[in-house]
Amino acid sequence: MAELPPTDPDEEPRSLRWLIGLVAALAVAAAVIGVLLFHFAGGAGPNTGGSLASPGPAQPMPTHGPSQNGQP
Repeated sequence: MAELPPTDPDEEPRSLRWLIGLVAALAVAAAVIGVLLFHFAGGAGPNTGGSLASPGPAQPMPTHGPSQNGQP
């Protein structure tokens, strides 16, 4: 039976280092996707309310032309 070379107990196994890198890459990718979704889904804007850009409550969208129910 072949003998295994002695291992240094202070050295991390290669598979563990690879797994840590994979988890870190997935965390970065999830953060980027979250920021993009927040940006494009209108997470902060003039009509969402509660954001730093518009500290007041959300305002209704302005209407153009006559309304459908006869009110001005």
